Amino acid sequence: MILFSTQLYRKLRNYGYTIRLIYYIIRLYSKERTNELSARTDFIFQAWHEAGTSVSMHRHRCYEIVYYRQGRGSTRIGRAEYVYEPGSYAVVPPDTLHDEIRREATEVLCAGFRLIDSEFPSSVREGLYNDDDDCTIGKLLLAMQHEITAKPPLYAIRLNLCISELLVAHFRLWGVAERDKQDRPLYFARNYMDEHYQERIDIASLARMSGYSYDRFRHLFKLAYGVSPLNYVLERRIDLAKKQLEQTEVTVSSIAAGCGFSTTAQFCTLFKREAGLSPLIYRKISRMADFKSSEHASMSSRPVDGGDAL
Repeated sequence: MILFSTQLYRKLRNYGYTIRLIYYIIRLYSKERTNELSARTDFIFQAWHEAGTSVSMHRHRCYEIVYYRQGRGSTRIGRAEYVYEPGSYAVVPPDTLHDEIRREATEVLCAGFRLIDSEFPSSVREGLYNDDDDCTIGKLLLAMQHEITAKPPLYAIRLNLCISELLVAHFRLWGVAERDKQDRPLYFARNYMDEHYQERIDIASLARMSGYSYDRFRHLFKLAYGVSPLNYVLERRIDLAKKQLEQTEVTVSSIAAGCGFSTTAQFCTLFKREAGLSPLIYRKISRMADFKSSEHASMSSRPVDGGDAL
């Protein structure tokens, strides 16, 4: 019975850790998505153009999406030329020259937007793309057109939300740079470590939550940040311990517990390995260095023989 209770406790403890980890990553992802996908709509309009008409090379200061609801023709974006048809849409980055030649009568939905404090601009590539079978991109642009026409309460906020949702749909349809695919899970994992390095961190669970095996996660993390996940956590703990040894009178055992080490002995061993000194000697030397620095500063501020300060 005692064995069963112990096993049950361990399972519940691990289960609780996993739930806490899931909650943190969802909360962090939501926060980061809000910050990094902060898109602002500059304009949205619907237009009809007759066959045989065209618009010469021009550029905008913002991103532009041109969605072709009807008609066929061609468009040059930068140095590339594309043939558009119903259901295709052009993505034009800021300051990129582009034109349009209409072979058939063409109906378009155009939206201009900017990305604020975002990591996405490097992934928003110019080109002509095709919408999915559900016309997800087109429906979002129509919703934006309705908002700007009807102007219901808070329509400006809805426009920004729609353009952000449109970008998510675009990236899901056409993908993002391979580097972005790998870096985002690692970014969230590192943020979790930064927030919880003073607590018990199960690297294997963190790897699973990031979508990798333990070995793959360790390899990618070291490739991205120069150290293994365990060493990253250890460095954070040692740095915190150094600050507490330098600036406080807290006992070594309390520092060990507060920095996330299992035992005082483990802390002393790892601290000496990383810092080259035991915690107590490190504290004494750092205090002596601070004293000498303050003494030197005090002496240098004293007046010289002539009675004038330097």
